[in-house]
Amino acid sequence: MWKKVIIFILTISMMMVFVPVVSLHGSARGDVYSTISAGDGHTAAIKPDSSLWTWGRNYQGQLGNGSTTSRYAPTKIMEDVLFVSAGAFHTMAIKSDGTLWAWGSNHCGQLGDGSTIARSVPVMIMDAVTAVSAGELHTLAIKKDGSLWAWGLNSAGQLGDGTTIEHINPTRVMDNVAAVSAGTYHTIIKKTDGRFYTWGRNESGQLGNGTTTDRFDTPMTKVKGFLVRRVLPHIIWSYTLSASVDFRVPHGI
Repeated sequence: MWKKVIIFILTISMMMVFVPVVSLHGSARGDVYSTISAGDGHTAAIKPDSSLWTWGRNYQGQLGNGSTTSRYAPTKIMEDVLFVSAGAFHTMAIKSDGTLWAWGSNHCGQLGDGSTIARSVPVMIMDAVTAVSAGELHTLAIKKDGSLWAWGLNSAGQLGDGTTIEHINPTRVMDNVAAVSAGTYHTIIKKTDGRFYTWGRNESGQLGNGTTTDRFDTPMTKVKGFLVRRVLPHIIWSYTLSASVDFRVPHGI
């Protein structure tokens, strides 16, 4: 008898530990999200109607709701959003008109608005943007012409401009870029010819170039032997994970 009780308790305990949570607050009312991006302690998600919702930690205004109060359920932030990328403590979003918007922590200029002031509401950064990736303290974006722009912390050369100087405004880095993913302190891009380049911090060999030496010089480090078909945003060593049926990677990759 006691043996059966113990087995039952253990079974229930395992179910409580290992069964994943599959619904968000409000999903019982039919809420569905097509794209989701997770930062260090906050989350941003887009519904099929292109509305953007955020929740979680908010002490730097990373939720974009005009406050610094954390939210434990999704709060609607803005309309007409095509893509969102949550950095460690900031958030970037591309609207349907191609404008790029930013909010949250900004002490390293990671919002790209020309200041180091945190923003609790979205501010427009630039237009004609097709892709964006928020790292821990830096951000990169691709414009319609294939040019890559970077801003924020650059202590390990993660902006790829050949320096370790922080930038509070978007700085043009290179052309013919098809996709980008910003890690914690490094960056990975795919060019239009399908080749894969990396730069920034490399203490764990995350650049994939066979060394553990940080790289900030130009031309960038090319990962030998790789011809990448698709770079999914935020899968490589990042605080951000984007999940969607349509990842909005530009140029039909």
